[in-house]
Amino acid sequence: MSERSEINSAFPSIPSVNGPSKRRRVTLAELSAATGLARTTISDILNRNVGSRYSEDTRRKVQKAMRELGYTPSRAAQQLARGKSGQLGLMLTRDFSNPLYARIIHQIDTEMRARGYVMQMALTQIDPTTRLARLVPLPTEDLEGLLIGPISDPMELERRKRLIKSNYPVVTFGMPVESEYDAVTLDPQLVYGTAIEHLFDKGHRKIGYLMAPPQRTAMMENNDQFPAWTLLREANLTREEWFLWQGDSQRYEDQFAAAEKYAKSWLSWPDTSRPTALLVHSDQVAMATLSAFHKAGIRVPQDISIVGFDNSAESGYLTPALTTVDTQMPHMIRMAIERLIDRIKSPEDDRVSRTVKPVLVERASVRAL
Repeated sequence: MSERSEINSAFPSIPSVNGPSKRRRVTLAELSAATGLARTTISDILNRNVGSRYSEDTRRKVQKAMRELGYTPSRAAQQLARGKSGQLGLMLTRDFSNPLYARIIHQIDTEMRARGYVMQMALTQIDPTTRLARLVPLPTEDLEGLLIGPISDPMELERRKRLIKSNYPVVTFGMPVESEYDAVTLDPQLVYGTAIEHLFDKGHRKIGYLMAPPQRTAMMENNDQFPAWTLLREANLTREEWFLWQGDSQRYEDQFAAAEKYAKSWLSWPDTSRPTALLVHSDQVAMATLSAFHKAGIRVPQDISIVGFDNSAESGYLTPALTTVDTQMPHMIRMAIERLIDRIKSPEDDRVSRTVKPVLVERASVRAL
């Protein structure tokens, strides 16, 4: 017996080392026979994006048969049925320095595929010298629509609009900005207000902010326009020295350095002049902050409470587990994709803007005073 035959005999569940056998593709006719539904009905649901014409029971019957028979929709058939490419673009405004954005891309790809589309992605970055967007070009002639986000300010969107060479539908997601595009947004007043209200309810009257974005955009002509600063100042809950304004770096080393700087300042202030709670710009920043504060001998939450933003996958596994504001990114993405597909089907509709609401996730990084 040859070595290859011995391997195949010893491990029959492993595909043959002589190469995988071609698996026969399940056909629409077989799905039709299994469900008792017409082939045109199944094709409508799987290939033509008109499944909403049929009842939920009918769609579930098709999905059940797909799973049982191992049916995989043919992308070529979907494109032929629609008369279009079946491709949606994603212009991501961040890089992968923050693991959150890798998960965002995974979710967008999964959500698009579940709706019969294939994602084409372009990463954009802003050159720190020229402040211009750099982009890996998308195959614009093949796209049916484009998703842009997460958007944090108008200039961020404007820089990317210059890179759009076609007139396909566009939907943005992120913070609200004025534009001609459909949008799914998150109100920053609600985001920061949710965190501040929680700290206030816990008895905190002295609140700082770590890595607040400094003046840099058309939305923020000066720091007074940053919502967290405005809300805290109007409530007499903060001081200028308790805010550390710093650029929106996604690098852990920059965030750790900023947290070390804040820890040094906090330790230098008299006990009565120290903030008792700290908002940090993201959960990623909070991770670096917990490490820097531990190194400096500052205890969380005994000495200072911390609230993050995003409700990242890691936030519940820190020590202490992080209280954070869930910005509902998965829900926002789902709504944005659905809106983009609706816009593709009905290009003449009026502009639509939808808003999601943040949710506080209370854990162990905040103590009551």
